[in-house]
Amino acid sequence: MRKLLRKSKVFCMLPWIHTHIIANGNVYPCCVSEFDIPYDNIKDKSIKDIINNDKFNKLRNNMLNDIPTKSCSKCYELDESNIPSLRKYSNQTFRKDIHRINEKISNKMKYMDIRFSNICNFKCVTCGPDYSSQHGPIQQLPKSTIDEIYEFLPYVEEVSWAGGEPLVTEEHYKILDYWIENSMRNVRLRYTTNFSNFYFKEKSILDYWNSFDDVRVSASLDGMGKFVENIRVNTNWKQIEDNRKLMMKECPNVFFEITPTISNLNIEHITDFHRNWVERGLVDKNHIRVNMLTSPTKYRIDTIENKTKIIDKLQNHIEWLENGFGKRSFENILNFFEKKT
Repeated sequence: MRKLLRKSKVFCMLPWIHTHIIANGNVYPCCVSEFDIPYDNIKDKSIKDIINNDKFNKLRNNMLNDIPTKSCSKCYELDESNIPSLRKYSNQTFRKDIHRINEKISNKMKYMDIRFSNICNFKCVTCGPDYSSQHGPIQQLPKSTIDEIYEFLPYVEEVSWAGGEPLVTEEHYKILDYWIENSMRNVRLRYTTNFSNFYFKEKSILDYWNSFDDVRVSASLDGMGKFVENIRVNTNWKQIEDNRKLMMKECPNVFFEITPTISNLNIEHITDFHRNWVERGLVDKNHIRVNMLTSPTKYRIDTIENKTKIIDKLQNHIEWLENGFGKRSFENILNFFEKKT
């Protein structure tokens, strides 16, 4: 079994410990699974029925036999470019659960990533209606599904909160309250947030973050100032910077990183933004985790024709950075960029 973790180029722990549900009810093996290949929809079936259906079982069987699956192509592409993929992260994080590949899939969801609604206060250029209500009508999971999720909560070890925008999503706070009330403060909280708003009704997310043992906040910031306000529409850049300063004061022990989506819209700007925040002490130089945009195709960086200037900027930034994760992140961008040349 350990050989799968060490040597397989397709095996992933997630189909045995996780499922991903978005606001329209579609169910996927994970959040980077191909969007046009849902594994079912929860509007008329239970989560337990879906995670044991033929599609999921075939996926697991393919992984055990080292057979590539189309829905996992994004991780394969990142792996080939030596860019950290969710597949590799999951195999490392949940390697202790490898024995579960021999067990019947149950309600013991170790890793949870469920998007209860598409409610969002931003209208990002690279986003769409399934992940932002600013692009289309509000979508929400049925109450029956939300009720069913509660039976999974006692087993969750790590949760990914993402958009819509989790910090303005009511179910997000209800689940955190459940874990606090049940003395589950050791659940690892992982956020991908537009970082625009720390308050929901009478609740402050800063108070919640200080109530859990392990919190990592990834701010989806693709740049700074007026530049990013044109990409992530409705951004108030002054508020973003004020929020970062407040978080540093109120939650000094909470991990913070920036998670820019690298596209042809911001690749020339991202080095300037990163250096600016590092030099001002707003982010550690190594606390950057890049998200390489692979779709929609028109925003991919390999659509850029004249790459020389951008390659020079990336190389200069890499030289400025010392060895560490920050340097590797920009090397990954450069490798992906040049690989597509």
